[in-house]
Amino acid sequence: MNKGCMTAMTTQSVREVLQIFLRRIFLTIFGSLALAGCNTITPFDRIAYEKATDAKVAALTVMSRGVNSFASEKDAVLPLMVRVDEAYEYDRGRSLNSNTIKMWEILLSPDGRLYGRFLSRWQDGKAFTKEAIQERKADVAKGFDLLIALERGKRVAIPAE
Repeated sequence: MNKGCMTAMTTQSVREVLQIFLRRIFLTIFGSLALAGCNTITPFDRIAYEKATDAKVAALTVMSRGVNSFASEKDAVLPLMVRVDEAYEYDRGRSLNSNTIKMWEILLSPDGRLYGRFLSRWQDGKAFTKEAIQERKADVAKGFDLLIALERGKRVAIPAE
């Protein structure tokens, strides 16, 4: 074989191997940086945690008033209902927070079995016995506890320098 032809083939092969090698390194570095920069869930937020715990207390307090008609308790419970709504809206405004929003929607759904349903039925004129309220409050409290645990379990954001 001609020595010049062999050198040309070797040089071309080396270039191809080098290009493949560099491409793999680039993809590895780029992929690592992309994964490191991707968050799939929003970090812990102290304000969201406090709002969720406050919303739990407010919701359970509202429910305790359910032995009377909504109309007779309306002035007392509306400010408490607003606190629950504020906590939900705060979480809705946070990015990468879909799991928390889903939990809020379950809690607040009038078609579900938790706080939203209780409110819907109470506002439609249903009064509840103390026993029924206690039973429903236990379920709502568990729902809020899961929501609060989700927030508490989120990683704490490390401030950028």
